Amino acid sequence: DTMPPRFKVFTNFPNAIPDTYTRYLSTGIKKGLGLEGIPIAISFQKRNR
Repeated sequence: DTMPPRFKVFTNFPNAIPDTYTRYLSTGIKKGLGLEGIPIAISFQKRNR
């Protein structure tokens, strides 16, 4: 088994990200990097200032 590529997104409000935006972001990353058909993992983390 191979783990899917992981992407971490830093944001002020990680718990406020709707699922629809997560799917939109996932699709954009896959198209932009040529990863169509490959599952990816996206996590959101609170940005420290």
